[in-house]
Amino acid sequence: MVEPGGKAIPTGKTIDDNPVWLRFNVEDVEAAADELKDRGVIANVRKEVWGTVADFCDPDGNICSFRDEATF
Repeated sequence: MVEPGGKAIPTGKTIDDNPVWLRFNVEDVEAAADELKDRGVIANVRKEVWGTVADFCDPDGNICSFRDEATF
């Protein structure tokens, strides 16, 4: 639920602005990121030793990520 009266920052909020990071586990991070990119959302894919993530912001600028488990 999103309450009214919040502050939207389309360029993205910092952790100081909003100390919440929403992470969604998906089977295929790159496919999910491509779907966002098709809709005009910037999603930066990065590979870590523990898995692949794609970072993006929702319309209010809250930090979000897609994540999968490491496959190597």
